[in-house]
Amino acid sequence: MSKKQWIVLILVLGIYPACKWDYYLSNYLFEQYCTDPDRVGLFVYEKVQLGDEYFMPIPKDKEPRDLGQHFIFGENLIINRERFDEDYIFNVYKKVPISSIGPINAIETSVIRKADQKVLGKAVSARNWQGWLNQFGLMGGFPGVYCPTGRNEKGFSKYRHAHKALIKKIFTQAEHGE
Repeated sequence: MSKKQWIVLILVLGIYPACKWDYYLSNYLFEQYCTDPDRVGLFVYEKVQLGDEYFMPIPKDKEPRDLGQHFIFGENLIINRERFDEDYIFNVYKKVPISSIGPINAIETSVIRKADQKVLGKAVSARNWQGWLNQFGLMGGFPGVYCPTGRNEKGFSKYRHAHKALIKKIFTQAEHGE
């Protein structure tokens, strides 16, 4: 090989790791975060029974998918969002930075009772951009990876499933006569 070919080879072999080092490190950190059951998943700290005033029939002129999947409560009931918002704060898909390498973000959905500011529960998943080049779509990048990965038995993403199930896991409908 000529001197020029060696220089080109060294440059190519040197540039690739310089551009992709955070891809490998972020994947390692992401794996550590995602396999920790105390950091990713669905966490319910208190269950609450809601009275009938919180529920209403699903409007006949609306498709269930147009109503907000978080609040559909059974086949024909939906939580009245206006009434619910008087007593609870529902934060959906809030990004919380975990690591600047990647970068990696936790995605949190939470329910907070306004009266005492107590967090009743939260759903946490994570996203890894897999390096600064992927974040900008350079060098064949894609929009990162999420955890938990895979699909549930109905074919829905496990990443979003816990977020959509949070309300149903925290709240139950009060039995009549209580």
